Amino acid sequence: MENPSEDQHENFFVGSVSSAYVGFANNELIHQNGQSGGIVTALLDYLIQTENVRYVVVSIMREGIPPRGESLVVTDSHTLIVSQKSKYTPIPLLATLKEIPNDEHVIAIVGLPCHMQGLQNLQNMIPSWQKRKIIKIGLVCQKVMTTGGIDYMIHQSGIKNVVDLIFRDTGRTGYPGAPIVRDSDNNETILPHDAWSSIKEIFTPLRCRLCFDKINVFSDIVCGDPHRIPGAKGKKQSLVLTRTDIGDAMIEDALDKKIVTLRPVDIKVAVDGQRIREKMEDWHASVFAWRLKRGNRSFSNCKEWKRIWNIAKKKKLLSLSLKIDSFENRNDLYNFISVWLEKEKRKRKNIFFRLYRKINKVYTILRNL
Repeated sequence: MENPSEDQHENFFVGSVSSAYVGFANNELIHQNGQSGGIVTALLDYLIQTENVRYVVVSIMREGIPPRGESLVVTDSHTLIVSQKSKYTPIPLLATLKEIPNDEHVIAIVGLPCHMQGLQNLQNMIPSWQKRKIIKIGLVCQKVMTTGGIDYMIHQSGIKNVVDLIFRDTGRTGYPGAPIVRDSDNNETILPHDAWSSIKEIFTPLRCRLCFDKINVFSDIVCGDPHRIPGAKGKKQSLVLTRTDIGDAMIEDALDKKIVTLRPVDIKVAVDGQRIREKMEDWHASVFAWRLKRGNRSFSNCKEWKRIWNIAKKKKLLSLSLKIDSFENRNDLYNFISVWLEKEKRKRKNIFFRLYRKINKVYTILRNL
């Protein structure tokens, strides 16, 4: 059997895409409160109000000390607002399905690729779920971080009794959005823009590092930030990809009823903006690195020496994910992270490291041409 070509490999990462758009919700409250263009919430609001959907499964941040992500079954439009904005933390979304009655009503599920993969397995294994009518609205995934990342970010802020967290508030802090925390006295504090982004890579779970799916190949519709699309940068708009007849029909109906404002964009431009080629290379490197750690591969198995540096880097990150999970208390974890960040800061000042970063950036740009 012949090995799949690079184009075939890329198809696995892209999936079937029938159309691509960029735009925003016409409801101003939904638009401004959204992470990007508010498209997902606008579609869900329309589906609920027209009774095309009875149950909507979404993710929220549960207030508490510390705040945590959880799933919620929504049956009214008002509650949808609290589910807006990205939650970069693991959420057991499908656990909420047991709360949904076993009836004939349609379900809409908003989730990351891992959630849709789990749903696909559920439908393949359990006959009753094969018969359920489910609309799958997928989100582009930029990886989540463990709950330790939330705790570390709050710890570093020095703010006591934090009960709520917004990872990225583009409405109040501009794109790409800064984190905002709220304490038990209802005081809000805007954290530095890099309070989240600077630690995200460190707290990435092992499962995320080994996942191939960035743009949600099992969904009907995919929404995310419209990277590298002309005229969309910094304008609070969303990228929309449709994958199925269900997705196409939903977007056509929303446009007809003026629920959203969308303009079509080239599919290749939309997909390339999500840096799928880079994701593909990183995934192959991470899987190879995982096999190295398990003793199932050696660097002699790598035929392309230009990828060895990336594999070595991924091996280090896999070890980091395992290390992060090994701490029995938060103080030891915080001390380890602070030391690790300081080492990385010194490394970035190294002239050879800066040179490598520039060469790698040029290489990536040339690969994507």
